[in-house]
Amino acid sequence: MAEHNDADAVEERMPNGKQNLYNEKEYQNVSYSIIKARIGMLATAIGGPDHSSDSLDPPYRVGDDCLACIKDLIRWFKLVDDNQKRWDVEMATAEYKILQNDLIPILLDWESKTSAAARKSKKTGEDISVFFPNKSYYDRIALGTLQLMVLMTWPLIITDQSSYNQVNHYFELKKHQLLYKHAILTTENGKVLKAAIRLALNVMRLDKTERTARDNSLIRMVLHFLKNVVAIEPGEVTISSVKRLKKPLTMTEMLPTNITIDDVSIDSVIAAFDKNKVFGFLLTISSTLADTVDENFVNLPLLEVMFFLTKDLNPGRLFNNDGKSYKVGTNHVINDSNMTRSGKQLSELLAKEHEKRLTFVKNSSSRHSRFGGLLSIQTPQFTRLTVTSNSANIRDDAALQELDSRKKWNKSIRMRLDVIEGLSSSFFDTEGSSACVSNDNVKSMRNFLADFVDSAFNLLLKKVTDTFTSEIQDQISLHKIEYMLFISWFVKFQQSRSECDLDTNSDCVSGVLLDECYILFAKYLRESYEQKNWPVVHAGMLLFTDYLNFLLSLDESWNADVHAVISKILSENMLQLLASLPKSATSHSSQYIRSCVNLTHALLKTVDSFDQNNALTVESKRIRKVNLNHKTIERYAAENDLDYEQAFEILEDQFSQVTINFEKVFRAYLAESTVSSYIKYLQSYKELEERDIMRVLKFLQRVFVEAKEESLLFRIDFMILSREMLSQQGLPTVSDVRVHFTKFNQYFINQFRKKTKKMPSLYISILFPMLHDSQISYYMKHGTIKKSDSIFDTVSPSTFINMPDENSLPENALRDMQIGILVSSLIDDGYEELIESLLFNLHSVLNEVKKLELDTSNGQEEENVKKFPFHIEHNEIKRALYQQPDFRRLLILLMFAIPDGNHSDCYMVNKKSSSEIEFDIDTIEKHRSSPFESPAGKPANYFLESQSEDQGYHDSYESDMDSGNYFEDLENMDRRIEGRQLAKGTAQAKRIQGKNTKNKKRTKRHHSEMNETDSDDDEVNSTKIGAVSKEYIVDSDDEDPQFGKLFFENEGYLRQLLDKYNGSLSADQYSRFAQFCKERVSFNGELKNDYSDLFNGPVDDSTGLHINSQNTTVETIYNGDEIQEHHDSQILSSDEFQSDSGDEAFTEIVQRRDELQLEPDAKC
Repeated sequence: MAEHNDADAVEERMPNGKQNLYNEKEYQNVSYSIIKARIGMLATAIGGPDHSSDSLDPPYRVGDDCLACIKDLIRWFKLVDDNQKRWDVEMATAEYKILQNDLIPILLDWESKTSAAARKSKKTGEDISVFFPNKSYYDRIALGTLQLMVLMTWPLIITDQSSYNQVNHYFELKKHQLLYKHAILTTENGKVLKAAIRLALNVMRLDKTERTARDNSLIRMVLHFLKNVVAIEPGEVTISSVKRLKKPLTMTEMLPTNITIDDVSIDSVIAAFDKNKVFGFLLTISSTLADTVDENFVNLPLLEVMFFLTKDLNPGRLFNNDGKSYKVGTNHVINDSNMTRSGKQLSELLAKEHEKRLTFVKNSSSRHSRFGGLLSIQTPQFTRLTVTSNSANIRDDAALQELDSRKKWNKSIRMRLDVIEGLSSSFFDTEGSSACVSNDNVKSMRNFLADFVDSAFNLLLKKVTDTFTSEIQDQISLHKIEYMLFISWFVKFQQSRSECDLDTNSDCVSGVLLDECYILFAKYLRESYEQKNWPVVHAGMLLFTDYLNFLLSLDESWNADVHAVISKILSENMLQLLASLPKSATSHSSQYIRSCVNLTHALLKTVDSFDQNNALTVESKRIRKVNLNHKTIERYAAENDLDYEQAFEILEDQFSQVTINFEKVFRAYLAESTVSSYIKYLQSYKELEERDIMRVLKFLQRVFVEAKEESLLFRIDFMILSREMLSQQGLPTVSDVRVHFTKFNQYFINQFRKKTKKMPSLYISILFPMLHDSQISYYMKHGTIKKSDSIFDTVSPSTFINMPDENSLPENALRDMQIGILVSSLIDDGYEELIESLLFNLHSVLNEVKKLELDTSNGQEEENVKKFPFHIEHNEIKRALYQQPDFRRLLILLMFAIPDGNHSDCYMVNKKSSSEIEFDIDTIEKHRSSPFESPAGKPANYFLESQSEDQGYHDSYESDMDSGNYFEDLENMDRRIEGRQLAKGTAQAKRIQGKNTKNKKRTKRHHSEMNETDSDDDEVNSTKIGAVSKEYIVDSDDEDPQFGKLFFENEGYLRQLLDKYNGSLSADQYSRFAQFCKERVSFNGELKNDYSDLFNGPVDDSTGLHINSQNTTVETIYNGDEIQEHHDSQILSSDEFQSDSGDEAFTEIVQRRDELQLEPDAKC
């Protein structure tokens, strides 16, 4: 036959890509007509029924050119369908029913003749060819027939790159494949399967060393045929990530005529496989992978066959076949343990009808109001929604519920993120709720799977894992999913099997505990999450959940192995990844969210079990530098009888491990996005089982009660959902989950009432998303302003940026430049006092170091480590040690240890020589007298960058609001109102940025310097002059200078109060202080009343401020008293922050105190 030449001719007549769609469709129609005619000729020449026979059922007779026709059909598939991305050949063969009318009869006839000849040959001992003439020719026909059937039953996959022709033929071909599956399973009870197995057994009889690659390919082809038969399912509404149907289809529309879903279900597959010895064939191959077959040919096909056989089955129901019960009457309860799909759907409808009847009786009106009713609502689009029902008069929301019940919903479409090429919508339905299997098939399937687990699971898993690990190129997503779900299903199967049979040994699935196995699927999960390949992530979550549950179900003899596996698989990086999965789950399907919920439940259960028994040590995500002492290693080696290298490796491993507990792991789940995923999942509570609702409720209880993160659940959507769930139409009134949810809701409401009394603003905040600010989050949680652990907030030291020729400068020159930049920046900002204090301490350290060097030269022993503390003259210098980033960087540069907490000290260790210290002193003095000048004329702070370290516990979220600056400004009032020399009535001009720097953005400085203004470029010196208060400027022309004196004295008293109460005053204290200021202004600085309650003692007449009437400068005298820690009752909440005083002078003091900046007196 030369029919393949016609295929080449069709390929050559393809139109160019510039033709319009109409011409392309017209061409495809003509091309399909030509191909269909050629396929029709081949179908006729293959063979047909022998009508000359006298039997009622005429036998099938192959044509003279049968083998050549089959080969030509295979060529047509490859040349047209495969190479040209068209399915015309497959569509033509389907319309001519070649598989049903030709291929199946050919295989059945070959199987009957071969089996009969084999029996006679076994009985007589003669060769089988004697009883089956020309057997080799018919064997070749049977082999070609099977190859063609594999091509026709191969799963159809629509991708984003699929052609119009493929999309157009997709659903029709899916219906034809369902007809293929039905014909294969039902024709003579599935005898075609036995014929395919006989072809493989003929090859397996040969010795492994005598087989060719063609023989091994035949075995693989038989496995592909079995996989195709199992995998054929109805078409999908969503066929790819971007291609969807224009209108939804029902299940009936996706099935061919006269075919039901039960005819092609897994129950029919199991029955046919059991009758035709397919299970025995699979056990033979899988248990002898290394002996009788070439593992490289059969590993992956065998994995796919086992996967598709089990994916729609629930492992628990194979051992506990008590299905779901449906109450369809007062005393009538049915069970779906032995029920077809149609019967199950009928039972669900009857149960729904029974529930509606009870609801109608409960909510129907009395006979006196059965005279009709009408409620009509006009929408903004000028359409009307009308309810003609008496039920609208029973409850307020009955009319709206009636309107909602009449809405028509389209069939749900899978979310685009969860779509992957070649997967059906039920691919991740791990519970197998759609599979209805009879009791006989359950028994045969259970026996087959038990034999497979006992003899072949570990072997197949190891071979497939080795194959995937050794491959250089990455596997396709479908194979990754099949691999992970295959492991997931069988660990669940073994767990259910162990619960029913206590004598079952878990060694038969011990392959999942191998390092190669869990390292591989952990790698798949991590890489897929990074690549946002969400279907693979979904499969990884299912595997992790079942894997952890399986580890927890093992007995005590496995404790050592379980502890080792969990400590390796649950590293800090993996825990962080697992905690991030629920945060993005709201944009995925309900099945994805359910997997997140189950995974979180299993993970927390695992960590909690280890936390109660013994500590869990996992791999740390931070690589710490190992500095082991030589003596320590030798001592450890001697104590444990180890070599030096072994002891070093053991001690090195200990540095890479960290101990975790339940609180640490659960803290990562305390996020608003995670709670949103749980709430979204709970919104479909009517479709969830009680177990799922209880898991969600347990997690919410941990968040609300144990973790005390009440603000995460104070949201309006959760309150509305709780009201709906506890209504009459919500959770069943007699269920246990309703009892638990009612108790939780009562506690929730009580806590909400208490919180709203303390925080009235909560009524507004529940309507909006949370504000992710550390101060606001702390306030929403505790109802009080966050207190710092230390007296001062600690900031990060400045960092150097934009350094000219940083890499090319010598070390001494670079150090000189860095010191010059820092010293000049501090002088520009008015912190010359800090430079004087630093020089004083350096001189003190220099004297001490010289004494130590002198003692060392005289032969006295030198102390190993000696600290030289930084002498603090007053409280403002202490504040700068914590909050001045440039000063902190300068201290680090000079080898000082800077404080990082309330009880930390600033000191220098004796690691520098006296000459080095003298060099530092000379460098500071040099840049103090002649400030640093850059070649481009940039100011010193241009080369510095600083930012705050205090990011709160929501450090991963950057808020656009700066809600905490007000309270931070109160705490740092001292620095902003420190005395500075400035002529009264003058304000500083802001520096105009040049053209070269207008597009350069710098990181925000710390809040203590946000109110500092830059000096003008035209100033002779770069020293900045602070701006005085606006009120002080306005009053500069007043004839009475006494008011200015009282103004600064009142500011001094305010500073004393803020220092005393750590930057916060209550509303009563503000009101009392307003009265104090008003009285001092009215009586020219004198007091008539007693204010000891405000100041916790007598009022000190000396505020620490002295006014010089000649130059009108302000001198500040600081004291070194520590700031007293305030109590929670004295903390001012944002809801109570309202001053009752109407005094205008005090109001201006409060409003403008941030603008007051005074130069410190040089005498201070």
